Amino acid sequence: GEKSTEGVAQRKPRITIIGSFRYKQRIDEVIDFLERNEVEVLAPRKGLISGKVIEGFKFIEGDEGENVEDAVELERSFLESVVNSDAVYVVNTGRYSGFASAWELGTALSQKIPIFTMEPLDFEEEDHPAFLWVSSIAQVAKLQDLPNLARRAMKENTRDRLKVSRGGSITKHGVS
Repeated sequence: GEKSTEGVAQRKPRITIIGSFRYKQRIDEVIDFLERNEVEVLAPRKGLISGKVIEGFKFIEGDEGENVEDAVELERSFLESVVNSDAVYVVNTGRYSGFASAWELGTALSQKIPIFTMEPLDFEEEDHPAFLWVSSIAQVAKLQDLPNLARRAMKENTRDRLKVSRGGSITKHGVS
C-alpha cells in the first residue's frame, strides 16, 4: 500500500558510507563534507583505527571488542545502518572497497537502497555474478553532488525495509 512520507521533510537525508578502513582518513573527510552539507552519516563514525583486528575486522578507537562475536555485532550494527539509510556511498579509492563491502552492498541491494560510488566499481578478482550485478546498478557520483542525490533518495524512499534483529531474524518495518 501507500506509505506516508510525513516527517521526511523534517529530517536530514541519511547515508551510510561503505569502504575499506585502509582508506579511513578519506572516509572521515567524506563524513565531514556530508555533515557540513546537512546529510546525516549513520555509519561509520569518525575516528582512528585502533590497531585491533579480529578476523580481518578493524576496530575504530573506542569500539568495544575482544572476540569474533564482538566483531560480528559491530558488523550487524553497521548493516542496520545500511538498512536505515536513504542511500549508501562507496568510498572505493583506487577502485578498492574491501572484502566486507560485499555484505554491505548486498544488504543495500536487497533493500532497494540507491548505491553511489566514488569511482566505478571494479571487481576484477571477483567474477561472481553478484559483484557484476552490483556494478551494473551502482552509480558513480561526485562528492559535491552527493547531498542532492541523498535528498532525492530520501524523498523517493517510501518502501518497507527489512530489519535484521540481533538474533539474525528478519522482520519488516517502515522507515520514516
